[in-house]
Amino acid sequence: AGFMYQQNLYIITLSSLLLFWLSACSDTSSDPAESATQDQQPDAVVYDFTPVNINPMSEVSLKIVTPRMSTNMLPGTMSHIDNFLTEGTLRMVARNSGRRPSKTLRVHGYYEPHGTMIVQVDVSQLALQVEAAMGRDQNIALVDEDGWTFSPFGYWLREGAEVEIGLDSRNYFRTLKDLPPLPSSGENQLKLLFKPTLNAHIVGMTVGNTLVGTADFWVVPRN
Repeated sequence: AGFMYQQNLYIITLSSLLLFWLSACSDTSSDPAESATQDQQPDAVVYDFTPVNINPMSEVSLKIVTPRMSTNMLPGTMSHIDNFLTEGTLRMVARNSGRRPSKTLRVHGYYEPHGTMIVQVDVSQLALQVEAAMGRDQNIALVDEDGWTFSPFGYWLREGAEVEIGLDSRNYFRTLKDLPPLPSSGENQLKLLFKPTLNAHIVGMTVGNTLVGTADFWVVPRN
């Protein structure tokens, strides 16, 4: 009886290890760019949507045009590494007048992890069109020619005289629902921030399984 008990225990343990190994092998999320994935959304509806060319609205740049900031101006809700913004939120008046911050204190832009580059896409009008056509619940992503998708890790929002910046590289801003709502008047400006893999060839933007934007640009170092 003791032998049978040990044999059954061995079989149960071996089965558990096999299940654990199969689960680990099915994980496809390991990519140099943390926001990259090839996961599909098989249950998502493909909406009737005419994609727009997002090339004119896209820029490979880590710079923050406005507001001009110094590190001693940053609230406790925003962190930085070597004067590059990394995680958190801030809201401040959008003005660049006045004295320019010293080089040692000046915020240079958004932090780029090694092997990635920041891409900013102005979706001020596109976001309103997407929301009207398919709601706010589906994943937003840039797509490269190999099928890798990159979720937005942040946003830059201008509302009147103020600018709000949100950065979250842990959870991302995957859907419109995760972002500040835009008024239907279209008066606010919203840029989504992505960090695709260096040398990726971006070919479009999707929401769920629907292509909402076409693109043709490379994520390459700036001159």
